[in-house]
Amino acid sequence: MKISSGRLVRKKVEINLIPLLDSIFILIFFFMFALTTMVKRSGLSVALPTASTGNKVQEKTTLTVSKDGALFWNKEPLLQENLKAQLKSFKDSKPDANLIIRGDKNTPFSSVVEILDMAESIQLRRVTIETERK
Repeated sequence: MKISSGRLVRKKVEINLIPLLDSIFILIFFFMFALTTMVKRSGLSVALPTASTGNKVQEKTTLTVSKDGALFWNKEPLLQENLKAQLKSFKDSKPDANLIIRGDKNTPFSSVVEILDMAESIQLRRVTIETERK
């Protein structure tokens, strides 16, 4: 038979931080991944055609042509009748700037040719067609 000496024996309590830190790092990773997938590119969402060559352009003045032929100037709707005037004011205000044409891959080719023809008629020389890399 064991007799108690009257003293209370206390066990040392430890807080294990490793599972807590693991959970925090998993949450940080999840939010970083979620944020990178939610970031959208400038302009409207169109399915760009692909090309094996291409360069990054710093200036971000975009003319987007949707697959139904609707025009958007830097995300703002633009009527076909006002396109030539918009291109002319763009050329006059920023003569060295680059205009980026973003066309959906299902856009009729004639729509892009009309835009390029208008740009040529007002002598706008720095025009780029945006594509995705293959």
